[in-house]
Amino acid sequence: MKPLKLVVKAFGPYPDEQIFDFRTLRNRMLFLIHGPTGSGKTSVLDAMCFALYGVCSGMHREPKQVRSDHASSDVQTEVQFDFSLGPDVYRVYRKPEQTRPGKGGKTSIVRPEAILHKRTGLESDEIEGTVVATQWKRVTEEIERLVGFRSDQFRQVVMLPQGEFRRLLLADSKEKQAILEVLFRTEFYRRIEEALKQAARDLELQIKDAQTKLGFLLGQADATSADELRERRSALEHRCSEFRQKLKHLKRSEEQTRDQLNEGRAAREKLDELNAARKALQNLELKTEAYDAQKNVLAAAHKAAAVIPQANMLTLRTQESDEANRRLDQARKDLQGAAEQKESASQALAAEEEKAPVVEKYKQRFAQLENLTPQVKQLQTVRQELSRATKEFQQREADLQKTREALEKCKSQMAEILPEQERAEKAAAREEFYSLKIAEIEQAYAIFKKLESLNASENIESKSLHGISDELSQAEAHLAKALVEYDHLEQEWIRGQAALLASSLSEGVPCPVCGSKEHPAPAPLDLKTPDLTRIKRKKAQIDQFRSKVEECHREKTQRELALMQIRSEAEARKEALGSHGNKEPLELQAELKNLKLELKKSQQARKVAALLAEQAENLERSISGCEDTFSKAEVRRTESLSRLQTIQAQCAALKEQLPEHMQEPEKFEREKTSVKKKIAAMEADLNKARNAALHANELFHGFQAGRKAAEDTAAVASSRLLIQREEFHRSLKEAQFPDEKAFLAAKRTSEEIRLMETRIREFEGNLRAAKDRVHRADANAENLAEPDMGTLQKAAQEARKSLEEALREEVKLNEELQRVTRFLSDHSTIGKQLVTLESQYSLTGSISQAANGTNRDRITFQRFVLAALLDDVLAAASKRLKIMSNSRFHLHRVTTQADRRVPGGLDLEVHDTFTGTSRPVYTLSGGESFLASLALALGLADTVQAYAGGIHLDTIFVDEGFGSLDPEALDLALRALMELKQEGRLVGVISHVPELTERIDARLEIIPGKRGSSARFVV
Repeated sequence: MKPLKLVVKAFGPYPDEQIFDFRTLRNRMLFLIHGPTGSGKTSVLDAMCFALYGVCSGMHREPKQVRSDHASSDVQTEVQFDFSLGPDVYRVYRKPEQTRPGKGGKTSIVRPEAILHKRTGLESDEIEGTVVATQWKRVTEEIERLVGFRSDQFRQVVMLPQGEFRRLLLADSKEKQAILEVLFRTEFYRRIEEALKQAARDLELQIKDAQTKLGFLLGQADATSADELRERRSALEHRCSEFRQKLKHLKRSEEQTRDQLNEGRAAREKLDELNAARKALQNLELKTEAYDAQKNVLAAAHKAAAVIPQANMLTLRTQESDEANRRLDQARKDLQGAAEQKESASQALAAEEEKAPVVEKYKQRFAQLENLTPQVKQLQTVRQELSRATKEFQQREADLQKTREALEKCKSQMAEILPEQERAEKAAAREEFYSLKIAEIEQAYAIFKKLESLNASENIESKSLHGISDELSQAEAHLAKALVEYDHLEQEWIRGQAALLASSLSEGVPCPVCGSKEHPAPAPLDLKTPDLTRIKRKKAQIDQFRSKVEECHREKTQRELALMQIRSEAEARKEALGSHGNKEPLELQAELKNLKLELKKSQQARKVAALLAEQAENLERSISGCEDTFSKAEVRRTESLSRLQTIQAQCAALKEQLPEHMQEPEKFEREKTSVKKKIAAMEADLNKARNAALHANELFHGFQAGRKAAEDTAAVASSRLLIQREEFHRSLKEAQFPDEKAFLAAKRTSEEIRLMETRIREFEGNLRAAKDRVHRADANAENLAEPDMGTLQKAAQEARKSLEEALREEVKLNEELQRVTRFLSDHSTIGKQLVTLESQYSLTGSISQAANGTNRDRITFQRFVLAALLDDVLAAASKRLKIMSNSRFHLHRVTTQADRRVPGGLDLEVHDTFTGTSRPVYTLSGGESFLASLALALGLADTVQAYAGGIHLDTIFVDEGFGSLDPEALDLALRALMELKQEGRLVGVISHVPELTERIDARLEIIPGKRGSSARFVV
């Protein structure tokens, strides 16, 4: 990252706009930021750090404190910073939260703003570029992604603030790891660690899962081992073989009974068929007489069918005659009506022709009205303009009044809002106080809750300790009792052995134990002598009691230690309560509740204050807008009034030229339209009367011709009817029907005749089929006896039941066999998987433990890589430090870990060639620490650039520290910095040491004044 241009306004000691154009340096890579103490040198770094991250370069300066005390109240604090990252150029802009003065001495809060632009390839500073991110937090996140550092890491690597330049040098291993991870992008190695750990964890879970499955599988099978399952499978296979033989016998028995039942059913069906056939024949023979009667009706219907055509023709002729007579009557009536209509039309035409003089009079009146039409239309147009002008004037008057009311309303609202805004801002100012108090009380309440938990744990541990003490006492009593019993059994067994030996002694024969030939008091034989098995059981019982006592002792010690830890933690928690220790939890809850209510009120007040400020700003704009609108409305009202007066004069002149009853356009048009309608109506009535008379005459002559045709048609139809009636009676005689009544009784439709013929044919066919069926059934049932179906069915059912029971039993056996076989197969599969997983875990688990720090040096894989990279950094830094310290000091990494509980590997020490010893870096003096820190920063930049990991360390800023160096050390440090000119790296040094102004020709001079500071580049 290289700075290009920095623009600040009302920031720190700079009250107005101050531009720092670093491009002025051109190729000068070392420059001095110089000025008196307090002039604002460090504020340059603060501004750059604030622009990038929204925080200052020093840990003790808050963003809210960056506003210049010398700035005018109407100038807002803001920072704009242009910088390059490799080939890309960016611009970041920030404006912190601040107050802004308003009218009436009130203030409003301005919300913070932040925006990041990309300006690669743009030459003009006026062009902002492409927006990359907006909003405070999102801009910070994008800067962290682009630069590669958080703000604290940036201050350790790129910008060494005043009083903090030793942070990277003295940082612990964990803090150094976080920085080096970002610089060298070693998160890949961390992901390898996590992947190995996850792989080992997955294998471990899979092994446990396989072991659980094996146990669950044996539990489901109700077995203790796979061998037991194999024995069960062999027994089931034997039983299945026996059952198959039994099934063969039962199947043969079932088939025999089923065949006998089927034969009985066949005999039964043949006998039932014979009875059914005889019954069906009997039923058909009973219907013979009825079907003979049907045959007679069918014969009569066939005779009537020959007469039907003549009957139908007679009906048709009758209908034709009736229709002709009806039409003749209608023609006579129509002719009479036409004669009456002809007379009426002639009279109406004569009446209309008499109205001709009246029509001429109306036409003359209409011509007079047509001549006056232009003047009436002109008057109407002027009146419309007058109406529009009047409405426009009224509207302008209303707009003026509305604007006046809106202006007064805005001013009234502004007067109401300002006091409310002041009250809300005062209430909002207490928000931070309430937040801190809430955090303090919540922490105390959490401690109280933890103390309650610890007290409960202490009670539980005390009870457990008491219980384990009792259990220990019981175990010790049981052990003592068992020892006594064991000793007694051992003595009894020894005496028994002596008695057995004594029973084999004989007088004069030496004792095999003592060699004596005399046996004055041999031990008596006791039948209650214990055997060795009993003694061994008692010995095993003693071992169990002894193990129990040892276990209880260990458990008691652990419980006592846990109780001590609980009590110690409880005492520490009570001390942490401080002033809240005398309060009850309920009091804290009540206080916390009240504070949260007050905090909520303050937060609401802050929102209300912001809302009221926005409303006040809007009202100010509204008042200004209303005042402009009021002035414009007054001008428009005056113009509208002048135009209205001009149109009123034109209207008065036109009224004098027209009669009063013609001045109204509606009345004029109504009269004109009325006259025109009367003329048109009278002419239309005359034409209508003429057309009606012509039509009536034509209609009369047409009806005369129609009556003559109707009379001729009626005569022809009457003649045809007489001829057809004679033909019909002749056909009745030929068909041997005595009269028309007999013919109608025998008459049937063709469908009825077809249905009767079909029924008769079907009956005759069914009768023949029934006789054939009886003949066949007699032949099939010949010599058959009545079967005993009940006995046959019972025998078949019993055989079937026995077979089904055997089949069900066989299915159960087969299912059990398949189940056991499946369990064995699954057990074998899971067992093989378990062996494979354990083999994989043996390798993967070992590698994972080593990579994640479970090794001799307690160093992870990523930290091992970072240690190697740090060695390169220290080699480059020692090269710089060698020059600065006149070959006295060298930096190197601590390879031995004093406290093995804490991960190390990245701690630093310095080797002093004058003493020949190495010591921790924190033992360096102030000047020595400054040189070592500067060398480390430069070495880090050298190494990062050499590895080309994407992080661009093109710039370093050093804030003070040179004042702690003696002249020789200062000369050596500057010599090392001068070498950076050839490396293309920009180094900015902040110092008020006079010697530096003589040694460094490029300077940014900070000039203090009574009203703030200003700056300029001197190159």
